Amino acid sequence: MKIKQNNRFKIKNIELIRQLKEGDKLADKYFIFINDAMGGIPCHNRSFGSKADFEYGPNYEVLFQFYADKG
Repeated sequence: MKIKQNNRFKIKNIELIRQLKEGDKLADKYFIFINDAMGGIPCHNRSFGSKADFEYGPNYEVLFQFYADKG
């Protein structure tokens, strides 16, 4: 799959992002983790696919990173 464009979304409540910590939940279902390899940026990821996809490897994952300083 070729990425044609990086998606960026404007964060309306930057203070909410600055207060995120490990284990918090967004929308009552997405767990936050702190990605130390990226400099301590709050992130969450989501996997897609069927049970067979996860077993044999063609599943897909999306990683969301929240940059409060960039808005």
